[in-house]
Amino acid sequence: MKELGISYQVVIDGKDHPIEFRGTIRPTHGYRIRPFSFEGDLGQEADGSLFDIEPGFATRIAKITDPEFSVKQIAISGYGCLLALNPEGKVVDFLMEDNQKNPLVEMGEGWTYCWVASHSGDGLRVVSLNQPSFSLDVEEIIAYESPQLPREFWNRYCELKGQ
Repeated sequence: MKELGISYQVVIDGKDHPIEFRGTIRPTHGYRIRPFSFEGDLGQEADGSLFDIEPGFATRIAKITDPEFSVKQIAISGYGCLLALNPEGKVVDFLMEDNQKNPLVEMGEGWTYCWVASHSGDGLRVVSLNQPSFSLDVEEIIAYESPQLPREFWNRYCELKGQ
């Protein structure tokens, strides 16, 4: 795909995979999602998104509910944190401070997560790879301060957001 003369690709296991962006979604103020599809055979089984999160903002909090769905996410620029509740009920966070060493985080059914961009810098850019392809019914959006999540999660969320 070429956008303004630029070809885009994602490298998976050392192999380049061309992608095509499918527009822009703005779920809430403070971030945007640019879904993409893979060209070729990979496009039949996976897709992805590019998240751009403004400084001090967070993505919606999502819980993966589909047992067949998995997502791999990595911050590729900026500073922030992936805040999550794993299926065992443990609050975990992955600080993204060094774009050369940020972990690739894989999550599946039972994981609840959101990304929070640091107040300093230019925000946070995250690549998300989905398998199978994303649909709205693979996850549930969790409302702010919902009792579904433990107080420890909300305390850490507020700390990261600077509230």
